[in-house]
Amino acid sequence: MGVRGRRLVAHEPGREAKPMAWCERHCHTFLVRLWCHGVKILDSTYSNEQAARLRVLQLHTMRLNARRRQRPGATPTVEQWVAEWMRVRPLAAETTDAYQAQLRKHLLPEFGHLHLEQIDQPTIRRFIRGLQAKGLHGSTIRGLITLLGTLLRDAIHIGYLAHDPTAGIRIPREQPPPRQVLEPEQIHLIAGRMPTTILSTLVITAAFTGLRPGETAALQAGSLHDHDPGTLGLPYLYIHPTHGNRHEHHGRRWLGPVKSPAAARHVFLPPVLQKLLTGLAEAARPLLFPGADGDLLSRREFNVLWRAACDGDGRRHWQPISPGLRFYGLRHNHRSWMDEDGIAEDVQSARLGHRRHHHRRPPPRLLAARQQPPLLALQERWNGLAPT
Repeated sequence: MGVRGRRLVAHEPGREAKPMAWCERHCHTFLVRLWCHGVKILDSTYSNEQAARLRVLQLHTMRLNARRRQRPGATPTVEQWVAEWMRVRPLAAETTDAYQAQLRKHLLPEFGHLHLEQIDQPTIRRFIRGLQAKGLHGSTIRGLITLLGTLLRDAIHIGYLAHDPTAGIRIPREQPPPRQVLEPEQIHLIAGRMPTTILSTLVITAAFTGLRPGETAALQAGSLHDHDPGTLGLPYLYIHPTHGNRHEHHGRRWLGPVKSPAAARHVFLPPVLQKLLTGLAEAARPLLFPGADGDLLSRREFNVLWRAACDGDGRRHWQPISPGLRFYGLRHNHRSWMDEDGIAEDVQSARLGHRRHHHRRPPPRLLAARQQPPLLALQERWNGLAPT
């Protein structure tokens, strides 16, 4: 091994070919690069040169071991590795379902018969071009490559591979079409098509809070807090970190953890929503928005009603209001309302439960004070509704 300028290179003994792996300094970081089937790829990035040097040495040692000990077909096939990986990898039930669908439909038909060391960048790029030719959306393709990369990186950790062939592959993001911003009148019309007052209030709650669908379905009477003195007397919903989200798997529904630590939060309420939710909380039941069976509201049960309300229903003489709108779209709509009202980005993040990058969370009193502008704007939107 030796240093050439700012490069640390790794040569195989007795050869004068270009380096297999090397370290380059880039601004304040150190990049470890290597050659893979004639293509220069980025392996990893480090904040100090010593860690980068160790990675170069590791790559060099792994390559030597692979050439000395392995022969074509020595590693398991992708199908064999997937079976072992799924058996030992800790995954949530919903994540397991999503991974199995991606593997069954796309990854295993393409790569299942190949041994791990046979997967290289040209093979992956041909796979991507084939998916694009079939008309798959870019986000779907990115999800498939992300899963493939996860499988291959875990194979690196136990010595099957020396590098990740998905490193450096970038799939351009399409410019999304502009979202339709619903007005309060349209939200009110959709809510009015729900068969019960409970479901009507659920739609209004989702639109005027920006809660995720699972968070909305998981709301309980104890989630509603009225005039807490520590938050300037503002009413709010508390999204609990360990049971503030509805989970659903193969027909079974339960309360579980929220999406991320930032999702556990106080969501302050405008007066109109406080009044509606207080009426529901006074009923003798634990859930604010139960399903027809009294248990957690299921996605399928609600989606049938939601599609008819948004897309229209000829049997009921309902005209379309917002064809194709997903229930999750109310969360995006809430964000658009806050953009229109000029609400600060950090206030939006706190309300929506997005990850915050500052180190200290503001005290509840200050947080509530900064949440007053969106509450006033939401109340004005509701007050602007034409009387029905």
